[in-house]
Amino acid sequence: MLKRGNRETTVERKLKFLKSLNGSPQEMMIQVLSKGWCDKIKAHALETIRQYGEFLGVKVEKDFRFMPASLTLTQLSFAL
Repeated sequence: MLKRGNRETTVERKLKFLKSLNGSPQEMMIQVLSKGWCDKIKAHALETIRQYGEFLGVKVEKDFRFMPASLTLTQLSFAL
């Protein structure tokens, strides 16, 4: 990550995101979207996951959709 022009503090933040998640990049994205974080933090975490997927050689979609943390799965199913 440092070779790609990231500062040391940026790398630390990205590693902190990755340490708190588990599974495949797609599963990590679902975990991030379901958290109660603000949209800006989610966007940073999702970009980190996209870069991690790129490192693994896994294609990760860039079109992220944020789901408000207050929605339950029942409410979400009615919205769809």
